[in-house]
Amino acid sequence: MEKRYKFRIYPTQAQEAQIQKNFGCCRFVYNYFLAKQIERRKLSKENSEYAGLHDTTKELPRLKRTAGYEWLSEADSASLSYALCDLDNAFKKFFKNVKRAQAPGFPKFKSKKWQLKSYRCKNRPGRKADHHSSIEVGKNQVKLPKLGWIKCAVSRAVEGRILSASVIQQPNGKYFVSVYCTDVNHSALHKTNMVTGLHLGVKNLVTTSDGEQFANDRYLKKSQAKINRLRRQLSRKPSDSKRREKARKRLADAFDKVSCQRTDALHKLTTKLVRQYDVICVRESQVSEMMRNRVFSKHLSDANLGEIIRQLSYKCQWYGKTLVKVNKLSPSVQICSGCGYKNTLLKPHHQEWNCPECGLCHKRGINAAVNVLNEGLRLLESNNVIDCRE
Repeated sequence: MEKRYKFRIYPTQAQEAQIQKNFGCCRFVYNYFLAKQIERRKLSKENSEYAGLHDTTKELPRLKRTAGYEWLSEADSASLSYALCDLDNAFKKFFKNVKRAQAPGFPKFKSKKWQLKSYRCKNRPGRKADHHSSIEVGKNQVKLPKLGWIKCAVSRAVEGRILSASVIQQPNGKYFVSVYCTDVNHSALHKTNMVTGLHLGVKNLVTTSDGEQFANDRYLKKSQAKINRLRRQLSRKPSDSKRREKARKRLADAFDKVSCQRTDALHKLTTKLVRQYDVICVRESQVSEMMRNRVFSKHLSDANLGEIIRQLSYKCQWYGKTLVKVNKLSPSVQICSGCGYKNTLLKPHHQEWNCPECGLCHKRGINAAVNVLNEGLRLLESNNVIDCRE
């Protein structure tokens, strides 16, 4: 099983300079071969010529030996190869979207002004038993290629075999390392023999079929006044000045705090659900379609409902629990969980309604969660379960 560990690092000035150099070299390699690919497509009569990863990988060493490009050798060689992999994946996604008649999304050039930066490095184990690997995690430090040992806030033990690591610089200037490991063993949690259906919403993040509700703390809304004030301060600062950069970092810190609060709350929520239930039924994510509504898009992004389903998917896989995804087109809110009557007149602001057939009084979220549970159990019995790892 695979797992990532993310820790904050505190590089020295020399290490920070090397990190920025790696960022720049990876960005240049990505843009250089993207420009060559665009030129190749323009010169091609069929407009479909594409040099794959194999050809660009062979051309990279020749580029590093070319006069004027010797400075590329100062960066980690594996990070440059990973930049070519990212470009190849971007083109594969572009061709797949064209084949599916979706929005193509042609790869774009990377800009130096982008505030979120990252690069990947590969772990090279020692050739002999007494040799050290290129990536290691110690008690309060981590070892990375071209950087050596860096001070690191290691909050937990790293398990499994390290394959690679990513160095990330967030918009507020903080540095993080994400260690990618494989062969990680997770012990299954004890069985509770309990099942539940979940209804996701904005007012209440999660409503279970048992009637338990988890409220949405709306962290972005609580910090909106402070964010607006920092935005006004940023707009008054002269461009390309030190004060503007300080104001930008203060604004980035405010957004980072909101993101950390939301992520921490969602992890606690999903872990509690996985520990409490053996079978969890939930509707497939409809967030991308719902985000098109400009009235609710801001509240939906603050709730981050798609992240709840994503965390439930891999945590159920880790701890031996079952996640059943119900078809997103099933009208779980409009169906009476008692008799099956479909109330087509139900509006989004109706939180309670009475069934005209059986007379039951339903609460919107609980009724929807019960319907999701019934449909999930039906799929589970018929062995028509959607794999939660997709």
